[in-house]
Amino acid sequence: MAQKKTGKARARARKGKAPTPVTKPLTRRESIGRIATFAAIALLVMGGAWWSVASVQADRHEQDLSRLGKGTPAIVQVHDPNCAPCLALERETRAALKNFEEDQLTYLVASLTNTTGQAFASRHRAGYATLLFFDASGTLTRSIRGPSDRDTLTTAFQSHIGAN
Repeated sequence: MAQKKTGKARARARKGKAPTPVTKPLTRRESIGRIATFAAIALLVMGGAWWSVASVQADRHEQDLSRLGKGTPAIVQVHDPNCAPCLALERETRAALKNFEEDQLTYLVASLTNTTGQAFASRHRAGYATLLFFDASGTLTRSIRGPSDRDTLTTAFQSHIGAN
């Protein structure tokens, strides 16, 4: 036996529209599940955004070469994020820096992906994967070219701090 159409269904059929499907209301369990899923997605998005902002701020702080010569010895890494030896040197440098307090040694990055970093590297005749050592007044005292292991860098950093 055919089901009898309501007035709205007949009107839709005349206009060529499909009838609106009947949906059942969500159960309490389904509602809580959807809310939990939405909350989890929102937390992931907010966490990613926070990490992204914090990362950009850290990058800008490290690339602020005007901090050089402000009373603390500094290490400047000439860096390109697409350079494998640069990434290896950065990893080992950061590991070595964990042995020092922030007020003992300033770590800066002259990024070869921007004009400021390129000009800095050119002025100091430094190429890829190079660490430049500056005393507290901003005078270049030493450089290390190419990747080095964290123990070698820790010793070099201690010597640099001791000389200042």
